[in-house]
Amino acid sequence: MRLLQLIRRGTRFIAAAVFWLHALAVIGVPALPLAHWLAQRIGVSETEAWIIIVIALLSILLSYGLSKFAVDAAYVYFFPFIFPYILATLGYRSLRSLYRIFGTPESQPATAQVMVVQPASTTNKQTTGAEQNRRTILSGFLHVLWELFRPFRQFVLLWCLLLLLTHNTALIWIALVVILLRLVFVLFKTVMLAILSMNWLSQLEEKIRSRVEDAISKILGVPEDADYPPDLKAVLGGLYGVRNAISLLRYRRRITQSIIALSLLAFLGMYLYLALLFSFAYFGIAKVELIPYTWAEALVTSIFIPFA
Repeated sequence: MRLLQLIRRGTRFIAAAVFWLHALAVIGVPALPLAHWLAQRIGVSETEAWIIIVIALLSILLSYGLSKFAVDAAYVYFFPFIFPYILATLGYRSLRSLYRIFGTPESQPATAQVMVVQPASTTNKQTTGAEQNRRTILSGFLHVLWELFRPFRQFVLLWCLLLLLTHNTALIWIALVVILLRLVFVLFKTVMLAILSMNWLSQLEEKIRSRVEDAISKILGVPEDADYPPDLKAVLGGLYGVRNAISLLRYRRRITQSIIALSLLAFLGMYLYLALLFSFAYFGIAKVELIPYTWAEALVTSIFIPFA
């Protein structure tokens, strides 16, 4: 971690120095046609290269962390005010190091040598420490591997756009696999959410009843002439909340209509998202098989195929 911090600080300092030297016209930084260079290297168009660059940059940004990126951006922007502090800190540390090297050493009293006997449990501690280091290295490797696969785990809409525009066979296959995996993940997550929601709703009435009965029993258990305990306020607050929720049943028709409308909007949004993913899956399969099939036709098919 300390090595990564040093690399981050060094890179941030160099980037800030180059940025402000270029802004003050001290040095010139040539423009790098990144998309054109990448397009020539991998044999794709500049539009496809830009989509790949955006996916890569977003992956790096999310892996790096938005908070760290905001701190580094502020560091670069306010570098002219930070640079004098860096110089003062380096000067102070240099003078302190010179004083330690060339200063007069203080006389230290003689100390008696103490023989330390190593306990028998040191071997076990060393073994445990080595095992912990091994687990730390393994977890770090798995984290790095997980971050390397971030471009293929996210940004499915950019992969859909790339599938729509590209004619490169390798990119078509990669985008199609990413879309199919995302489709399977969304379907699995939707089914699990539906099952958990049904279980939760079926147990909701029993949970409310048991909570109200427990609260009432706690209140009745307090003697009339005794002081109320501090935790009784939370119990009373819960009962007031249940009472207010029950009082809303007077507007049962409006509440039912609102819940139905919100449920239909949520279902429609999920349905259209799944239809969009299915349309690109159909389009990608047709593109791989060299079947003349447009994405508009695939979208219409995926939207209306349940009704068909």
